[in-house]
Amino acid sequence: PPGRDPPPPFEDNALLARFRALTRYHNLVIEGVPGTGKTHAFVQLKKHWDAMALATGRTNQLGTSKAITFHPATSYEDFVEGLRLGGKRVDNEKWFFDDASEDSEWATTVGFFVAACRRVYSQPTADHLILVDELNRANVPKVIGDLLTTLESGRRARYRGGAWQVDKVVPVTLPLSGRQLFVPDNLFVIATLNTTDRSVAPLDAALRRRFAFERVWPMPVERLQVKL
Repeated sequence: PPGRDPPPPFEDNALLARFRALTRYHNLVIEGVPGTGKTHAFVQLKKHWDAMALATGRTNQLGTSKAITFHPATSYEDFVEGLRLGGKRVDNEKWFFDDASEDSEWATTVGFFVAACRRVYSQPTADHLILVDELNRANVPKVIGDLLTTLESGRRARYRGGAWQVDKVVPVTLPLSGRQLFVPDNLFVIATLNTTDRSVAPLDAALRRRFAFERVWPMPVERLQVKL
């Protein structure tokens, strides 16, 4: 369209397809065998986001991007919230920001995803990406827990008229702290999934339907450039 910068040159349509899947579902799993460039796909999306993200309508385009790698020891406490020694105990904290009260040896601390929601809540005019690498290396239903509903694209809160439209979503109440949590509309989740490791469990249908899936295939032999 007139007045808009042209999109960056792409070798193929894969990057644009991933962007379109993200803007529709807000959650994307890139799956394939090891070494096919799944994590590299996240880096490329981050690199070209500003040129592609005209459709999101946000003024600042890409803000922060963070990453976490799942493994067999990854827990709900790492991803959402948990009790840890030190700091302050949280009492009836609403949303993300109410001050904790009373010094204590134990504290309710936020995990990777809740911390990401805090950042995104504070920067509503920018898009934010997070990478969950090796998604199926952890016990996914246990780690994600009560986020399953709020992750869904249609249940995200949108920023309109200078405020988050919280009344249009159903937040979850986190069991340890009592925080109410919603997922902002400008947070995009990209995950990678290894399809060949037999030591990991498949994802259940309830989780799969909330993500778009893209299979990344090994590069054909004729495209490899081997230097002898």
